[in-house]
Amino acid sequence: MKFKLLPILLIISVFVISGCAQQPSPSPTPTAITTQTPVSTNTPTTSAQLEVANTFSYLKDVSPNQWYYITGIVKNVGKDPVKHARVNVTYYLADGTRKYNDNIVPWPPRLEPGQKAAFAYQVGKLETPNQFDIGNYKVEPSTFQVTEKAIKDIEIVSKKTDDSTYFLATVKNVGNRTLTRYVASVTTYDNQGHVLDAGGGLLIPSDLKELLPGQTAEFKKVISHPSKELKTTDFDIEFDYSEVK
Repeated sequence: MKFKLLPILLIISVFVISGCAQQPSPSPTPTAITTQTPVSTNTPTTSAQLEVANTFSYLKDVSPNQWYYITGIVKNVGKDPVKHARVNVTYYLADGTRKYNDNIVPWPPRLEPGQKAAFAYQVGKLETPNQFDIGNYKVEPSTFQVTEKAIKDIEIVSKKTDDSTYFLATVKNVGNRTLTRYVASVTTYDNQGHVLDAGGGLLIPSDLKELLPGQTAEFKKVISHPSKELKTTDFDIEFDYSEVK
C-alpha cells in the first residue's frame, strides 16, 4: 500500500510545484504623474496621433531687419479629433547653444481626423551677423487632447489669385445652421509647397453679418512676399470647426 501511494504523491508534488512556478510576479504599482499641460498620447497604438511634415526655415525681410522663421505642417493622422495641438521646436545659436521651445501653436489648433494645421514660428531678429545657426533645427509633435467630433457645415468651394494682389476664396454654408462666426487658418506657401505664413482669424466679410444655409461668401487676403528671393505663390484655408457657429 505504501508503494502504491508513493507515485501518486510524487505526481501531486510535481503538479503543485509546476503550478507555483507558472504564477507571474506582481507588477510594480505605477507612479502617478500630474501636469498642467495637455498630456501627449502621440503613439501609434492610440486612436489619436499627430505627424509633422514639410518643415522649412527662411529669412524674412522686415525693413530694416531680417527675421528667422521655422515653419511646417502638422496633420492629425489618428482616428479621433484633437484640440490644443502643440509642436516642439529646437533650434541652435551660432555658438552651438541649443534653444528649446515646447509651446508652438499650429493653426488651427483643433483638428479633425485627416485635417492639417500650419505653424510659422518667429525665432528672432538677426541683430548681429551669424546670430543663429540658420537651418539647424528640429520639430516634433508635442501635446494635444482628444475631443469630440464637430459639425462640419462650411467648406471652400473655390480659390484663386487676382492679378497677384489678392488670394480669393469662396466659402459656402453646406449645413442647416445660420452661421455668424467662422474661424479659420489662412496658410501661404512658396512654389515648393513650404509654409511661409500661418495664422487664425474670422472669415466674415465686413458687409456680411451671417451666412445662411446654402449661401456663399467671398474671402480675400493681400498677397505678401517674405523677401525679393522668396515669393508667396499659393494659399490654403483650414477651418476650426469648433469655432464655426
